[in-house]
Amino acid sequence: MRLGIAPAYAVGWLGVLAVCGGTGLSAHAATPEKVDEGRELFHREWVRNDDRAHGGDGLGPVYNDTSCVACHNAGGAGGAGPASKNVDIITATPNGNQGIPVVELPQRSFLGRALRELVGLDDPSLTRPVGPAKPHKLDTRELIKAHAGFRTARSVVLHHFGDDPGYEQSRVELLGMNQFVPNFEPPPGPTSGTTQAFAELLRIKNQTQFKQFQTQGQAGPFALLHSQRNATALFGAGLIDAIPASVLEAAAKVKHEGYPEIAGRVSRQKDGRIGRFGWKAQTPSLDDFVLTACAVELGLEVPGHHQGGLPRKAEEKAKGLDLTGEECASLVAFVGSLPRPVEVATRSAVQRDEVAGGKALFAKVGCTACHVAKLGDVEGIYSDLLLHDMGPELGDVGQYGVFDPNSSEADFVDPESPEDALGPVLEAAPPAGATAPVEGPSGAIAEFALATNTVRAVPLPAGVAIAMPPGMVASPTGIAKRPETGPATRQEWRTPALWGFRDSGPYLHDGRADTLEQAVALHGGEGTASAQKFFALSAKERRGVESFLKSLVAPDAAR
Repeated sequence: MRLGIAPAYAVGWLGVLAVCGGTGLSAHAATPEKVDEGRELFHREWVRNDDRAHGGDGLGPVYNDTSCVACHNAGGAGGAGPASKNVDIITATPNGNQGIPVVELPQRSFLGRALRELVGLDDPSLTRPVGPAKPHKLDTRELIKAHAGFRTARSVVLHHFGDDPGYEQSRVELLGMNQFVPNFEPPPGPTSGTTQAFAELLRIKNQTQFKQFQTQGQAGPFALLHSQRNATALFGAGLIDAIPASVLEAAAKVKHEGYPEIAGRVSRQKDGRIGRFGWKAQTPSLDDFVLTACAVELGLEVPGHHQGGLPRKAEEKAKGLDLTGEECASLVAFVGSLPRPVEVATRSAVQRDEVAGGKALFAKVGCTACHVAKLGDVEGIYSDLLLHDMGPELGDVGQYGVFDPNSSEADFVDPESPEDALGPVLEAAPPAGATAPVEGPSGAIAEFALATNTVRAVPLPAGVAIAMPPGMVASPTGIAKRPETGPATRQEWRTPALWGFRDSGPYLHDGRADTLEQAVALHGGEGTASAQKFFALSAKERRGVESFLKSLVAPDAAR
């Protein structure tokens, strides 16, 4: 469906009406004047002790930028942001296997393999019982000393700026600025039988992954890992907020012919609501999303959301509110009024044919299984807003926050061994006495890291197969069981809406992909088959798919 500019701006006002219930505004109260007030707040450059604050301290004391539009401007106010505006996240994870019991399964000897293959006998020494470990608690004193936010979470935002004169130095130390190393293993070169298209996919993945780094910092028994998030476009957010939960639940039940591995699920939060905003669909409503950004990105104290505090001055608390509830409602109303992106018609007949052909190929290779064109009554979104497992190469933390001076260690929100930091985790321990014998070439070893009643997956060497006990599954990337409900796991991501694709780069959650081909090449997990089919297309056909996606533009750019 091709949308004209006027209808696109009209549905923006429908978004205003849709978000009013979440902010306490009535539909009548969401007037153009309220939206104008929200627009001023969205563009406002905040300063310390701002006279606009209501007893608060204005900007900060920790913040990532000085205005909303500073990070949301690609294709117009409310768009995506460049990689230079990425949010930095530091995650603390037990260093190596420290504090986590490990069971190693020894390699099968030549004699053992022969007995297995010839007469079906197995060497009993090759299996070890796998059972739950005793609860353990790691010493967090050094960790909290490094950043006070670790007293309530294992992943925290490390803001770009802070008022404390020593903040910049502590930030540099936490990021390990001089110790960045690539966080990937170069993929193997093409082997016999590997198609040229798949070799190209591997080459692009290898070129792109250098953008993902991890720090080599340490605090007590914890290693400190660094990851990032790219600012998402807000166009059409009001329409997304208004999609009924029943529509998302129905989308999760859809089976995709030819792609049995694709199984999206809703992001069910602890309070029962379904998440729909954020890279991990971690936020259920637009007002939560906007107000969290005010508190986290700008350091504004707003109703229900505390600003981030200075990690080195844990005793300093907010003086008062920076925005009132009415002002917050106006800001949410403005964001909800942002029109959805549009699909523009090209003037050239040749271009129109290329776009039409690319759109058909986009569906043919399976992209529309997740990037659905219509969700509920929302046309042209190209997303199911569900969580999909995208494989370990894109794996990253799910829940993270800021240091709240009003909190204490008693408010810790993560499990003792957070899945976000450790990788895929089983929901329940394997049955008592279960064994997992190793199958494969000599030298292959599988490790089971046992945490509090869970089993952590670790990557397995190529060619290794594992006979798993009930309730466990093996894959080329490790041992895991995907949860059926709850927030996103490390490898799960919300399908990003592709409307406005042309004006929303860079791509992926940390902006590591500059081009469509790079983004597709990094699709693992459920996206692997479609990625391979995409690279099996001719160069001309791939350009057609890109031409189609580049016909999806931001509303301001189209205007």
